[in-house]
Amino acid sequence: MFKASIDTSLTQTLNNWGVSHQWITRLAAKDFLFAIIALGVLWIFLDSRKEDNSGNSAGFLKKLAIDGFFVFLLPSGVTIVAAQLIAHSRNRPRPFIAHENISAVIHNVSGGSFPAVQVAFMTAISMAIFLRNRQAGNGLMYFTVIAGIAQIAAGIQYPTDIIFGIFLGVVVTVGLNRILMRLMSL
Repeated sequence: MFKASIDTSLTQTLNNWGVSHQWITRLAAKDFLFAIIALGVLWIFLDSRKEDNSGNSAGFLKKLAIDGFFVFLLPSGVTIVAAQLIAHSRNRPRPFIAHENISAVIHNVSGGSFPAVQVAFMTAISMAIFLRNRQAGNGLMYFTVIAGIAQIAAGIQYPTDIIFGIFLGVVVTVGLNRILMRLMSL
């Protein structure tokens, strides 16, 4: 008899809960992404505003654009590209497709499940902010982890997809931060 892997067993267990609590699962799995984006943009705006003591709107806009690019767009963009490249090279079927005992709570998903691209994106934003402000970054990371768990409960990701998505987001963001710090010190 075939024994399910720990990855599949955890997915099935969380999926059983997710099917029973569909509205919570859908909210966290889909909409926490928008919360991370909104809170990340808000943090960048407020942080840029806080650091601009001159009252000069041109200086504030310049700082906002630079922070928006280096803190938000660059890490999340590079992470998405890396995750998509990995996803296309490793076309792992989603749990609800590969296992008949796992139900899809969210139906409009496409592509493979590995890695969790949305979680990698959310991690990149959370980590980029964490590198500037630990408290704000930790708060965003909590949303990211809850969203990842909800995606498992929704039957669209495996735990290893989420773990690798978080790993990828952290590695890309920290790596880019180190490169940028070295370039700035030249």
